[in-house]
Amino acid sequence: MADATTKELLGRLPPVVELRDIGLSFTLPRGKNLSRTWSRELRTELASRVRLRITQEALTLRCDPPIVIDALWPAKNMLFGGADVRFEDARIEAWVSPIDGPGEGLVDFTADAKKQIVELLAAGLRGTKMAQPGYDPMQDEAALATLEAIADNFRKTPSTGTSDVSAADLGDPAIEATLALRERFVHEQGGAGLEVEAGGSIHVEIKGSGDLASIAAEASNEARVRAANLQSITITSEAVTVVHGGAPLVELVEIRVDRGGGVALSRMRLRGALEEVSGLESLVRVVAGVVRFAGSEVPLDPGLALAAAGPASEATLVPGLVRRKIEDVLAEGVRKLVREHASSIPGLDLRDVLAV
Repeated sequence: MADATTKELLGRLPPVVELRDIGLSFTLPRGKNLSRTWSRELRTELASRVRLRITQEALTLRCDPPIVIDALWPAKNMLFGGADVRFEDARIEAWVSPIDGPGEGLVDFTADAKKQIVELLAAGLRGTKMAQPGYDPMQDEAALATLEAIADNFRKTPSTGTSDVSAADLGDPAIEATLALRERFVHEQGGAGLEVEAGGSIHVEIKGSGDLASIAAEASNEARVRAANLQSITITSEAVTVVHGGAPLVELVEIRVDRGGGVALSRMRLRGALEEVSGLESLVRVVAGVVRFAGSEVPLDPGLALAAAGPASEATLVPGLVRRKIEDVLAEGVRKLVREHASSIPGLDLRDVLAV
């Protein structure tokens, strides 16, 4: 039976949009003990970004950089990099590796550490849909209830050590998702517009600067969003193209929308006529380089090779002009979109959320 919240969330996706994965990440500060017993400490030597991601195939947990397992000598110290739950066969794997070097211990206990982590995760999944082989989270209409059941299992699991980590330590939260279009999308106005090919995927990451404790303490979605203190939305794709007269001009690989409505086109690729103009600029720069080397009495062939290989040969004027123009247009479009649809999400005013 579908839970109301999950059904509502799934219902918000247009039929042509497929959800491929969804994730949550946060930062653990350095020097935090996640779990301490008489025989080992699980702690962050450096600030670690913890990422939890769900796809149709697996649930993955990653810690970057890995979390240190400081074991009682003579056991070797270890690094915990994360774990996977594979839905096809409900298999659980933990990623633990020994630390080699002076003072890091002598005996390798990574197999025991992996076994303990796998058992802990298995206890958390026990009795839930995710523990059953063949589970598909994208088809689970009670996905939130499944996750809540897993969280409840972990809450009931007896503690194996002390911890100095609280929800207030889990900072800079981010939510990300990958969407794919089942059909080709084209939006043109006045001969220019955007195109996304069928099957093209779009990755969206929403970053905040709050902490999970402050977010969880709020009673409404609007208050939680405010507590998250949204900083940016980054869209990454290999499938979004600016077209003019039906011809591709620029591939928008990565776009970041900052708080306040500013837009940065972090990565792009020139296509068609613009690519030719950019190539012409590069050619001019190479010729100028050859002339410069010739003036320094460098022979023609080596001078040509040096000029073509050097960073000075790369086109910068054309890409720079294109980037600034697109950023200006997108920024105005974002601001207009937010103002016109400020109340499109019930309980939220997007103008306040994005400070536009």
